[in-house]
Amino acid sequence: MAKYSSVLKPSLTESNKVCRLNWALQSVKDIDGAKFFDPMFDTVHVDENWFTVHVDEKWFFMSRIQKKVYGAPGEKIKQRSCKSKRHLLKVMFLSAVARPRWDDNKEEWFDGKIGMWHFTETVPAQRRSS
Repeated sequence: MAKYSSVLKPSLTESNKVCRLNWALQSVKDIDGAKFFDPMFDTVHVDENWFTVHVDEKWFFMSRIQKKVYGAPGEKIKQRSCKSKRHLLKVMFLSAVARPRWDDNKEEWFDGKIGMWHFTETVPAQRRSS
């Protein structure tokens, strides 16, 4: 017996492919007739994205439906349970990153990682007002 894993791949329509291509072409800059891809780290030229901070929210499931667990022979594995696998809890994190750059004050590289903050709060359920 062998263990296999299957990875989901996006099924893109033609309009999805065109939108993705246009988005990628927005990162190509024209400098003195030459085309340059504008990566997220510092570039030689100064542009409007030099001091940009990228902020994005990320959603994570608290648990997965199927999870691989390895144990020693004879070890009893703890059984995981939930009320419904259709309603798994999700948490949201806000992350902020910027371009890596040299910090003259500290005389070291700033790696661009600003922070990641969670937006979770435990509160009792509210009753419906009817």
